[in-house]
Amino acid sequence: MSRSEFFKTNRRGLRAGLSTYRPVALTAAVSIAAALGAGCSKPAETNATNATHAAANASSQAPSVSASDAPAPSPDLKRTNLMHSVFPDWRDTKKGNARIVDVEVPNRDGQGHLSKEIVGSQLDVTPREVIRLDDTHAVMLTEGVEVTGTGERIDSHASGAWLGAYFFRKQPSGWVLDQRVDGVSYDGVQGTYGATDVARMSPNEFGFWTTAGSCWQGSCGSWASVFRIAPGRIERVADTLRVSASDLGARDDCEGILKHSDVPASGTDARVKALAPAKEASVSADGKTNGDDIADSPQCFDIEGKLAIEQGTDAPGDLRMTFSGAETVGHGGKVRVIDDVAVYRLKDGKYVLVEGRNPVPGF
Repeated sequence: MSRSEFFKTNRRGLRAGLSTYRPVALTAAVSIAAALGAGCSKPAETNATNATHAAANASSQAPSVSASDAPAPSPDLKRTNLMHSVFPDWRDTKKGNARIVDVEVPNRDGQGHLSKEIVGSQLDVTPREVIRLDDTHAVMLTEGVEVTGTGERIDSHASGAWLGAYFFRKQPSGWVLDQRVDGVSYDGVQGTYGATDVARMSPNEFGFWTTAGSCWQGSCGSWASVFRIAPGRIERVADTLRVSASDLGARDDCEGILKHSDVPASGTDARVKALAPAKEASVSADGKTNGDDIADSPQCFDIEGKLAIEQGTDAPGDLRMTFSGAETVGHGGKVRVIDDVAVYRLKDGKYVLVEGRNPVPGF
């Protein structure tokens, strides 16, 4: 579903009187390292030790699978065969409970925060991406939706999904499961962490990002979380980056107002700000930006962003976001065309803003 179709669908629901809520858990309260150490399928005692160790050492190394626990290898990198290697009884069907499997993930509290405690859970799991990292390594990324005791999917508006990561190594017998993390993160709404994209960040690493959207009180927005992947390693490097926002469903007059864009993009202050060096800022756990790039909330706005990761030579390249759309300026009713660029650079394991601004309102 395209962004415009998503917004139109949610606006129809709002106008029909359907309830919508702001997503509860778009970020984790613990470091991704703790979740990685916690999310492997091993005995509970081992998981607890790994979680504590990972939190203390901030490691993003996925736990290894012991030879005794290793499942049958997959003959190739087809998603169904990889899933059968990890979960032998899994079947790709929309009926019954054939996709429901047993996993061990970090415990979540009522606000969606992850803890070091590891709990057994059942998830309705589907494969989302398979990335061949090099000649002998690959990773399968899955989406897992929690289920009730009777096998019903918990996919209400406030419910997200688990990202799972399963690392394979090529051997003469086939692709063998080498390392696994059942619960890397829990993000998104309505039983999904959203759309996914993959790009090479450096000669030896890939970037994977999810983009989830939601509407409440007539306003719609979407956010992206970015992960850095190498053989046996996955870590979150950007959390809930603001991608798009629109309040056309909140105010009936905004669509008409924004059509009259009387300030050309090439001559606006916004364009000047977009190309000027920005004060370094990073995205915090609650999705807010630490720095001066937070956009003031205009009365009317309809902004769309696109995210891309450039391949670096020796290290991960920059993350670049381009924005288009329009917003009102001040209280005078003038409209400004959005034509902005925001550049984020990896520093100390996180993407931080180094140039331009993100004009998407933080509503």
